[in-house]
Amino acid sequence: MRKPGTTLIELIVIVVISAIILSAVMTSYASLVKTNQKINVSRQLQKEINFAMIRLTDKMRSYSVDYEAYDSGNCSGYNLSDSNNLLCIQGEGETDSYFFNQGDFIAPDGETYKTLFMNQEPLFSSFFEVKNVHFFVTPSKDPFDIKNLQTPADIKAYNLQPKVTITLEVGSIQYEDLEFHIQTTISSRKYQ
Repeated sequence: MRKPGTTLIELIVIVVISAIILSAVMTSYASLVKTNQKINVSRQLQKEINFAMIRLTDKMRSYSVDYEAYDSGNCSGYNLSDSNNLLCIQGEGETDSYFFNQGDFIAPDGETYKTLFMNQEPLFSSFFEVKNVHFFVTPSKDPFDIKNLQTPADIKAYNLQPKVTITLEVGSIQYEDLEFHIQTTISSRKYQ
């Protein structure tokens, strides 16, 4: 007659099955934690992009496009050879320039950063980097200057409110595959 209890083989089988189940559960849990962290980083990036776009919109609406700088080819000392990477705006006696070049953002103070700056404050935390920025100014010539009326397109654009279309690519430093591409168009509220 057999005594009640478990044999060594039964115990080994139970330990092996428990280890397999436990490793599957731990792998799933680790994956869940990693996904949750990535979702939180994505949410934070969305919040910061929203904040940056609100700040840029507020600045653009209270300032106006500095067409004189675009005509002269020089904005706060920057060469406007590639004007899609430079935004030059003016307001209340001051000119602000925002320039993006090869992954580095050059702020009005002349310093180079991996983020957008406004009034010496970064628009993004150090967890994110700006990968690309383009500024498209429409119309390309001052719509309030009568001497710019040379073509039918110029006449059509006369007295149009200037608009700036901003395309922005921002990504996470921690998760290279986490990247957002944003585009918005802002018109100035400075009427002439």
